[in-house]
Amino acid sequence: MGGILNPNSKVMQEISRATDCLIVKILFIIFSIPIITVGAAFTAQYYVIMKMARGEDPSVIKDFWKSFKENFKQSTVIWIINLLFLIFLTADWIIILRKDFSLTVGKALFAVFTLFVIVGFLCMYAFIARFSATNMMAIRAGFLMAFLKFPALVLMLIFMISPYFVGVWYFKYLPIIWVVMKLVEVLFSGKVLVSTFAKVEKGTLNKSEDTDAKENSEEEDSDSEEKDPVEAKHDPEEEADSDDKKSSEDKND
Repeated sequence: MGGILNPNSKVMQEISRATDCLIVKILFIIFSIPIITVGAAFTAQYYVIMKMARGEDPSVIKDFWKSFKENFKQSTVIWIINLLFLIFLTADWIIILRKDFSLTVGKALFAVFTLFVIVGFLCMYAFIARFSATNMMAIRAGFLMAFLKFPALVLMLIFMISPYFVGVWYFKYLPIIWVVMKLVEVLFSGKVLVSTFAKVEKGTLNKSEDTDAKENSEEEDSDSEEKDPVEAKHDPEEEADSDDKKSSEDKND
């Protein structure tokens, strides 16, 4: 029994991880209450989720607040754009459903387009959480991710919103449903986003290495061309932790 209750035991580590997942979702809800802060809350949420998915041990509240502050301006600009587009889509659906509730090919295609737009919006915040890039680059990257990972991202969206819809029919079980589905959402979304961004980081690194040799000779041409710099954000604490791990492994060897 003492082994199970040991903070370093597998059971306690999993309980701690599950608790962190729930804290992230609660923080997201709290920071989304002012509405205008929803974009920054999404970005901060994905920042912490991806750190957990990479096997790091983040300080959830501290890291959430850090990302929220650092990315507030850019995330809010993206959120306002997203919100205006969502209002437009909602108005379209109201008009469509007022005319006819029957399922048609046109409605099915528009539903797919709506899902594509929504998951693209979510990817924009995840991209901002991981990379330093312009607003236009984040928008393009979000929709590109939505195209490449559409089924997985739709499933992520289902995990996100399903507790509130299921809770309408099973209201007395809503707390349990919410906890279970939010745990699944955090773990699944972290896996999808980290695996996708790992490929992006690899491609970005290779691209930068190939162009380093040409930068000096093409300085004047590059100044006239438009570029969208994409660079993975580095956390000094994260790098320090990785250095400590490497040094400890070297000692063990």
